[in-house]
Amino acid sequence: MMMLTTMVSACGTLMSTMSERSARIEQGMTKDEVQKALGKPDYRRFDRDREQWEYRQHLLNGDHDVMLVDFEDGRVVSLDSFYEHHPQLPEIPQNNVKKE
Repeated sequence: MMMLTTMVSACGTLMSTMSERSARIEQGMTKDEVQKALGKPDYRRFDRDREQWEYRQHLLNGDHDVMLVDFEDGRVVSLDSFYEHHPQLPEIPQNNVKKE
């Protein structure tokens, strides 16, 4: 029973939405605190004393939940989260013409 509870708990953590995850982040948190709450970022960008961490969650429909955490002097100064829609391209019909 303990193992099942652990597995369900782990799956819940993996399946949490970006909105739920972003609620854990507060202005002024350190990079270590953010990494403990969210894990390693998928992407990093920096310019002088500003740094941005990007977290992406691939959804089953091909879209992404995205969260951007901005740091200045090693502390969170802003956060943005959004849904990135990727329209599916129409399938290209296969020609049923036989090659001779």
